Amino acid sequence: MKDYVKVEGKPNLYKNKSNGFVSNFDGDGLKRAKARKKARIEKDQKINKLENEINELKSLVQSLTESK
Repeated sequence: MKDYVKVEGKPNLYKNKSNGFVSNFDGDGLKRAKARKKARIEKDQKINKLENEINELKSLVQSLTESK
C-alpha cells in the first residue's frame, strides 16, 4: 500500500502514485458484486435449462401430431 495515496473524501478509493490509476478497496462491495454475478449466472443457467425443456416438449408434441 506504500505506492497508494488515499483519495480525499472517498473512503475506499486509493490512487496509485506510479501510474495514476484509482483503485477501489471496498471488500464488502466486492463480495456483493460477486454475489450478484453468481445470482445472474444461476438465473441464466435456469433460463437456458427451461428453454431446452420447452424445445424438447415442442419436439415431442410435433412428433405426436405428425404420427396421427
